[in-house]
Amino acid sequence: MRLKNGLFFLALSTAATIASSAGAYVVKHTSAGETVRWRGVDHLEMRIDPSLRAAVADSPDAIERAMRSWNERATGAPKLSLSKTDTTLAPGYDGVNAIVYRNGYEKAGKAIAITILTYDEKSGDIVDADIVVNGKYAFGRIGEVTRDAYDLVHVSGHELGHTLGLGDEGELEEALMFGYTKSGDMTRRNPGNDDIEGVTSIYATEPSVSSGCTSGPTPRGPTGAYMLGLVVGGAFWIAARKRNKFLAAIPLLTIGTASLVANAAPTNDGPSAHASENVAMVKTSTTVIEDGMFKTKLTMVASGCQNACEEHTQEVWGGRLNGLVQEVAGERVPSVGEQVQVTRELVEGRGTLRLVTKSPHVNVENAAARQMIRK
Repeated sequence: MRLKNGLFFLALSTAATIASSAGAYVVKHTSAGETVRWRGVDHLEMRIDPSLRAAVADSPDAIERAMRSWNERATGAPKLSLSKTDTTLAPGYDGVNAIVYRNGYEKAGKAIAITILTYDEKSGDIVDADIVVNGKYAFGRIGEVTRDAYDLVHVSGHELGHTLGLGDEGELEEALMFGYTKSGDMTRRNPGNDDIEGVTSIYATEPSVSSGCTSGPTPRGPTGAYMLGLVVGGAFWIAARKRNKFLAAIPLLTIGTASLVANAAPTNDGPSAHASENVAMVKTSTTVIEDGMFKTKLTMVASGCQNACEEHTQEVWGGRLNGLVQEVAGERVPSVGEQVQVTRELVEGRGTLRLVTKSPHVNVENAAARQMIRK
């Protein structure tokens, strides 16, 4: 019995390991599964606002260095270039790809920098990309980043990855697209292999579903881990069937069931089926434009409510309008009828539901003293 149990846990661990060994990069997709990318664009010019040049003296050099690192390795992607202007630029959908500096930018929260991406809802074609550097943080010079300052080469390189269509990486700390950094760190200035695999999957060929993680819907069905579970479990069943067929079948049934349950579980875009008390449904959604920025008013009702349901409203940045989608800091605004995770908060003395977002925009306290770049 002890030996069989040990083999069972080994088999289950093996299946889980292989299931998580796929590429870790994140590629953005539309709700219909189209890859979010620049289409038919060989050269992508970005303009640096005078505010950033005034705040960080060598910011153009830092950004150009980050651009070169992408240009040298990003096969098929648009070549990035930087131009200076004396005209004050603003983030938002206006046809100008801007890099600006804002002190206390409300939409960035506590993030070090964010990217605002606007793209066609059907095709995924990007039509506008802006980067906002959060002025509440200090940034060092190219060759000297003090303990209390952040490396603008790294930060801008990370945001340029979002501009090309990549999402935040949550596993590989060595990746440029890893969503956290720490002050005084100058070690991650160039895209790594995972970053390049991600951007190559977007631009080297016609868009297709990536082998890495995606921010769009995930197909559900038998996975490699499930099939491995069947094979490994079957092997154990054959080896032990003469002693106890019932016990020998446990690895097969458990691994297969665990794989199917994990595969059928909601993706990060949806709420957990086990947290219905923290789930709401979007009832209405109204989007307007304010200075190029999409602002959406959502009306939500608690999931499971049958009659006389109390409506809760919340305004969020980003949304869908006139066939376009705008994501602010990587957030996809939910659609009407979609179930979303919420928390119950007290706002102006009244209990209300608030969206749980993927980008909490908060400082992450741990031993490494990391700060969120964006999420």
